Amino acid sequence: MPSAAVNSRVPKDTQDTDPSPATLSHVSVSIDTVRGKVCSEWHRRPDGRIDLTVTVPYNTEAEIWVPTQNKPVTASRGVAFVRDDTFGGAVRPGY
Repeated sequence: MPSAAVNSRVPKDTQDTDPSPATLSHVSVSIDTVRGKVCSEWHRRPDGRIDLTVTVPYNTEAEIWVPTQNKPVTASRGVAFVRDDTFGGAVRPGY
């Protein structure tokens, strides 16, 4: 069973709530697969940068596609850049 959690700044007037990614401060999601649990989570820093954490089961490979908005991406040690590709008209790096 998939699970997800979303945290957003909630304005006083909830009619003005915009659940678009630009207004979210934290998102997490997980799903149990036949190989184990897969989790993805990101937090927005005060300066606007995003920390992304992805967890996959041992002995499992994954490709992570990152929407960069033409900004630099710093990958963790041991994470290799695979290629750029286009999704929805935007070029995104794959790791």
